[in-house]
Amino acid sequence: MKISHLGIKLSVAVLLGLILISYTVYWKAISTLSDHMTSLAKVSNHLTNGEIFHSSVHSMLMDIADYSSKIRYGEDSQRADAAILKLQTYLDHMAGGVAKKMVSEITARMAKEHIVFKDYTEQIIRRENSITDIKEVQQAQNLFNNIFIEYKKLHHHHNQMRNDLDTKTQSIRKSIRIILLIQIAIACIVGLLVIVYLDRMVLKVFDLTEKLALHDKLTGLYNRHGLGRIVSELENPRSGDRKAYGIALLDIDHFKRFNDNYGHPAGDQLLVCLADVLLKAVRAQDRVIRFGGEEILIILSRTDISGTRQVARKICDIVAGTAFDLKDGKEPKQVTVSIGYAAVSHDGGSFHDLTKIADERLYEAKNSGRNRSVGP
Repeated sequence: MKISHLGIKLSVAVLLGLILISYTVYWKAISTLSDHMTSLAKVSNHLTNGEIFHSSVHSMLMDIADYSSKIRYGEDSQRADAAILKLQTYLDHMAGGVAKKMVSEITARMAKEHIVFKDYTEQIIRRENSITDIKEVQQAQNLFNNIFIEYKKLHHHHNQMRNDLDTKTQSIRKSIRIILLIQIAIACIVGLLVIVYLDRMVLKVFDLTEKLALHDKLTGLYNRHGLGRIVSELENPRSGDRKAYGIALLDIDHFKRFNDNYGHPAGDQLLVCLADVLLKAVRAQDRVIRFGGEEILIILSRTDISGTRQVARKICDIVAGTAFDLKDGKEPKQVTVSIGYAAVSHDGGSFHDLTKIADERLYEAKNSGRNRSVGP
């Protein structure tokens, strides 16, 4: 299936657009993942501070039962105060909404219950009497339970938040992996299309350069450089066997007079038209070369002298019977050609020798009246 350059360009443009879109989605996913990770860290820290607060308050409860734990009580009290302060500070960084309001209310109640518990236990731990009444312990336990009820609500909420964030984080990570694979696949496809496009362009430039190097700019026929390559193939065939071929060297009769009468642009156009006629008169495997000026050389592949003679005569008749439209708005012009021909099967020798023989016969055709072919 032929792929046009425009199709390749459009394909690359579409794929590049998809890459940009995927990068945008990828960046958004990364940003969301970063936000979730930050929130997850904050929630984990809040849970940790909640556990520290709960542990510290519980230790304070245990300390009042033993008067010798007075110093330890102070440490536990300070740790509980620091933890509740961090729990309250967390609210300053929390996004607004129903969740923030609920956490704020729970934390406020927990802090209030802590103050009541702390005031009550401090009275017990500071008095001179080292014996703690069981009713006092029971009351302290009740106050602790009030704190614990609020703590459980806070812990449950944050634990649920952490689970939700963890689930969303895993989902985003999976999406990022998929997007990354899509980007890699698109990048590979774009790369292949670019390579194909560049390859086509390089081949096109190479073909154009080769054509300019091997073909005559005016007529499009092979030039002398192209002839050199053709001769090399004839003289050194890949099969190792010398190829049989014939050549016909032709010249436009009275071409100088034609240029004098109608101008050199008309003469150039005549050469272009003649080249088209000759290309149609021979086979695809035959080669037509602009040998010099108005001289044109035809190399007839795998042809003996008989076949070369037939082609030479046919060309003379075709040219003589053709009215050449020079696209100058004037009446078409008619010209004739003279041809000298030779063939390896009859004349032998190298290509240079064959050309020399054909050239001599060309001059013989001109001297004998023109508009004819001369050969053995």
